[in-house]
Amino acid sequence: MSAILLSINPEYADRILSGEKIYEFRKTRCRKNTDKIIIYSTKPVGLVVGEADIAEIFAGSPEEVRKIVCGQSSGYEDSFDEYYKNSKLAVVYKLSNALKYDVPRQLEEYSVKKPPRSFVYL
Repeated sequence: MSAILLSINPEYADRILSGEKIYEFRKTRCRKNTDKIIIYSTKPVGLVVGEADIAEIFAGSPEEVRKIVCGQSSGYEDSFDEYYKNSKLAVVYKLSNALKYDVPRQLEEYSVKKPPRSFVYL
């Protein structure tokens, strides 16, 4: 199995690591055998702050994926619709076992020189 490093807005990174946010919306899908995300909290934090397991990956048209995601957990409808407006593909990572690092890490510790625009494989 492998991991991906994702750039995530600090507000959403904090919500993932607290267990409040269990879905991460993306427009690009990673390989199927990826089982972990490493969370890079974007500026002003600018550090790798934690990780989470990928429990499931939902991919398809926004309409198809919306039925699954919004049917499993309420509160995502508005952000889902806004994010995938005019998109043909919706990718949603369902996360579990979020772990906040006691000491945030630099990207260089993962041999990454700059924050990924979407994700990078580790």
